[in-house]
Amino acid sequence: DIVSHPNEWAAGESSEDEEALEDRAHCADRDDDVKRLDSARHERERFRMRERRLSSGAEVLESVCPIADREVGLVSESKEWAAAEESDQGEVAETQKEDETLEREMLHHHSERFNRRERRLTA
Repeated sequence: DIVSHPNEWAAGESSEDEEALEDRAHCADRDDDVKRLDSARHERERFRMRERRLSSGAEVLESVCPIADREVGLVSESKEWAAAEESDQGEVAETQKEDETLEREMLHHHSERFNRRERRLTA
């Protein structure tokens, strides 16, 4: 059947098409609202979790005894910085002597252990 159409194709849409478009727009608006609500709900939940984590961390920090600063002795200097190298060299020499003494003691200890083991195995 051929039916005449009073309007041009581009001139207008039928009432059925308008209703379908309105329904789609309404659904799209509703979907956007749901997405916005989900996003807001998600942000609130993340905020609550962050606050809970931060407040529990703060409670732990408050319950732990604070670390006190160590007592540090002060040494008065009568020399300039350039003269300090001389005193550092003396400290280095003392440290080297201590290291050499420790090495000798360790060598003596290990030698004694070796000799005892040898005596025990050969007896």
